[in-house]
Amino acid sequence: MKINLTIKNNGIGEQIFDAWYGLLQSLMPNYESPVEIHVNAPHLSEDFNILCDYMPAGYSEQQLAKYDLIFFCNGGEPLTGSTEAMGNLINRENVYLITNTYLTESHPLKHKAIWFPHNVQTCRDYWTRHFYPQYYENIKNRSIYRKTELIAINGSVRTHRHYFFKLLEQQIPNILRLSNIGTTIHKLNTARWESVEDTQFRDWVNAQYQDNSIPQPDQYYNNSVKIGIDEKFGEILPGYFIMPEYFEYACVIFPESTWQNNELAITEKALKCFYAGSLPFPIGGSNLNQLYNDIGFYTAWNLLPDDLKQFDQTTDHATRYQQAVVAIDWLNSNYAVFKSDQARSLINQNQYNFLICACDNMSIKQLHDLIKTKLNIDFNSKIQ
Repeated sequence: MKINLTIKNNGIGEQIFDAWYGLLQSLMPNYESPVEIHVNAPHLSEDFNILCDYMPAGYSEQQLAKYDLIFFCNGGEPLTGSTEAMGNLINRENVYLITNTYLTESHPLKHKAIWFPHNVQTCRDYWTRHFYPQYYENIKNRSIYRKTELIAINGSVRTHRHYFFKLLEQQIPNILRLSNIGTTIHKLNTARWESVEDTQFRDWVNAQYQDNSIPQPDQYYNNSVKIGIDEKFGEILPGYFIMPEYFEYACVIFPESTWQNNELAITEKALKCFYAGSLPFPIGGSNLNQLYNDIGFYTAWNLLPDDLKQFDQTTDHATRYQQAVVAIDWLNSNYAVFKSDQARSLINQNQYNFLICACDNMSIKQLHDLIKTKLNIDFNSKIQ
């Protein structure tokens, strides 16, 4: 079997096919792939033809008909980061997305979005390879005394994050809060795929806050750290360095980048907790904590009494935020739970699954199952 893989407009998503090739090799006793894969070879109708494109502007019907499978990549961004063409074409039988978003079974795009969590691999390299200054910082920070307290760390200030931090300040004022990336409150942008509850919350929370502050110069992207002699390893944004607080506090509360229901786009925020040995308390859409569990990671939500876990299923965002603060208040009043055997087990599992990139295996198998179904080939049967 010959596969012609056409790559247009290079993006992170194409790496998933190199990873798939490695999986194919692992199925054979001689480590030779059971199929031939040729990149950008001349198009032949008798081949199995796959197209991978990054953020396309559009395709004609004639172009779409040339390929057995089409994958549109959004550069490792959450699901909402996509072009109009990607949104319009996703319902075609042979079109799929490659995105850094993991979805619940109930999400309408669950079986159209191929999850590719490149951030896990990227952060592991940054924090465990001795080419990077973070490697040495992290070793030093591991000697920091671990407190049982919680800390809330904000990112770029958007309306939903500001709303949540105000709730936290009003209802649990003794929790330490850090928010040092800018002072301007940015409105939530429209997401391409929103539930009714998502749209209602976005409109409501955006209306709560008017941007009356003077915008400050955005130093974040201007402060990238150059890595390696002659920048051999490029640049790293400051957000990929782990602050000492992740090593110091038992639990780190943070608002996720994805705020929509039934979605998880895993970022460096949670990965810092997994590496440093703290438990995250992420604030995002409904079923967020269950999605973390589904991919092999655990949060402070797993330490809650069953009745306080119910907020994770609440689809009304404002109500869920209120319920989440109640749950955080319980953890804040029962902080000894972070010294329990259960907490230590969760932390150990997080560290292990992060360091071996266990969710990468889930991701590549999702692509593998899709392609072998389309090819009608049982690759395992080729093992001699």
